[in-house]
Amino acid sequence: MPVVPPFGLFRVIQAYKQQNASGVLIVKGKDFEVLFGMDRGLPKCVYKASPDYSLEAYLAQSNRISEVRLKRLAELATQNNLSSCHLLLKDKHLEPEEIRTYQQSLVERVLERLMSLELQDFQLSEEPICNTFCPCKGVDPIKPLVQAIKAFKNNDFMQSAIEKTFLSETLFPSDENAALLDEVKRSFGDSRVVFLARQGRFAEIPKVTVSNPLELKVAFFLVVTRAWQRKPVFAKPAPSSPLSEVATMLKPVVSEMRAKNHYQLLQTPPDATIYDCIRNVERLRKKYALTKYEGSSDDAKKFLFYIHQRLEEAHRTLLNRDLRLAYNKNIGIETPGLLSTIANIFDAEALFEQGMA
Repeated sequence: MPVVPPFGLFRVIQAYKQQNASGVLIVKGKDFEVLFGMDRGLPKCVYKASPDYSLEAYLAQSNRISEVRLKRLAELATQNNLSSCHLLLKDKHLEPEEIRTYQQSLVERVLERLMSLELQDFQLSEEPICNTFCPCKGVDPIKPLVQAIKAFKNNDFMQSAIEKTFLSETLFPSDENAALLDEVKRSFGDSRVVFLARQGRFAEIPKVTVSNPLELKVAFFLVVTRAWQRKPVFAKPAPSSPLSEVATMLKPVVSEMRAKNHYQLLQTPPDATIYDCIRNVERLRKKYALTKYEGSSDDAKKFLFYIHQRLEEAHRTLLNRDLRLAYNKNIGIETPGLLSTIANIFDAEALFEQGMA
């Protein structure tokens, strides 16, 4: 069983906003509490693992949030049998408040549509290095989730979620299906909803739940935990047209830039100063200047756009006055000079994003 709330709960948050539903779904356990609801018109999730730990994530502008991108991170953790709090900066040990700030920063990066390869500064830790108050410490959300659903009184919302799931999707058992159905048996007893689902008669489930409160709770539990879910469809990729000569030349440059960190991107040793790095940015800008490739094909222009996007990202970081000042103050200098080394600045960037600088 997962040690973090099932990712399907994010669908509940989204549905709250779409349905303008009232009420709060509360999941309580011995050492933690999860609340889902609305706050000033926005969905809000609060995860409290203990009185000393609070992880808050405001999902602002949720209509633009790509569930696929968020799920990519969740699956990365699940594949390694870890909770998302193990997605830590390399060689960094974060305390609870730092984890909270870090996770917010990570979500923001995902929402900015960064490619997975561009999350190269992050890795999954091989050993648990998080604080003892971290949610990953043996939390089993399933039983408390059952208790919360039993107490949940928004029947219209649950019925709507059930209809959207079972009437519009072709569903297949998830990997955790058997364990979840065992929990249904223990918590709710025999269920006609489960009987129908096992036979693949999903369209009949909403007809049962509309007049049976117990079956309504069972079906909502199956929706939230994704005991049945859509089978991924792997479409054949459309045949791609051959790249132009210029695009063929630029493609390996783009691949390298996606795989490289800022040091490698600027072809600069870590002990170089910011002044040296800025000169290298200008050199690369001239090398890949748009004026040199006027009249190029659309595929070449896309590669050029990405190259300049990466260079601008590095340049923006190097010229970030607040970032340089934050680092310099930590070493006892009051001015944001250009003599800090690139290694120090990008270390400061990590601290700055976590609110630690």
